[in-house]
Amino acid sequence: MSQQKRIRRSMLFQIACLGLAAVLLAASLGGCMTYTPLRLAQLKEFERKVRSKYPLSIVECKYARGVWVDINVTKSGFDEESAYIILGYLTEIVRDEEFIEDFLAFHEEQGKKHPKEAGLWYPPHLYLNLMEWGETSYSYRFTAYPYEENYNSARPKDSYTWEGYAKWYGTIISKDGPLYDVELSPEKVEEAIKRYAE
Repeated sequence: MSQQKRIRRSMLFQIACLGLAAVLLAASLGGCMTYTPLRLAQLKEFERKVRSKYPLSIVECKYARGVWVDINVTKSGFDEESAYIILGYLTEIVRDEEFIEDFLAFHEEQGKKHPKEAGLWYPPHLYLNLMEWGETSYSYRFTAYPYEENYNSARPKDSYTWEGYAKWYGTIISKDGPLYDVELSPEKVEEAIKRYAE
């Protein structure tokens, strides 16, 4: 068998494995939460950038009605550099006023379509989950919030301080259990984004 055929067969096998893993992941994350695909133009641009840099990655954006948004990137392994390059792509997009307007309009529209399932007026949290196919010990999870304060039903709407998904908190998740997880402050996360910015 020629070298070219072996390479092609290997690539097709990797793509098939990634597709199967994506299906299994979707099934395991499904649970009772109702998800809606989040296909805003800005997130399509994020997917394009990630796939351009990491061709064998899978990017999925899901809106858990009124509660949170899961942005999942799956690839063969993550090191610090790749984690923060991907987060850098995302932060650049979600901090932009156009994204915020489009996302809040989508959130409001979902609330009207699904009034019993949709969450509160409080916009959802954003999660970037970096999930590994390979043998690397860690995966990463980053979180951003719309307001500085957590939701409190007794609090008036106009008393919240808009943060606009500007600060990101991070966790390096250890496969050895939560006691070994590393929590990252917004300052450390921002420092790392700048360090690996392209």
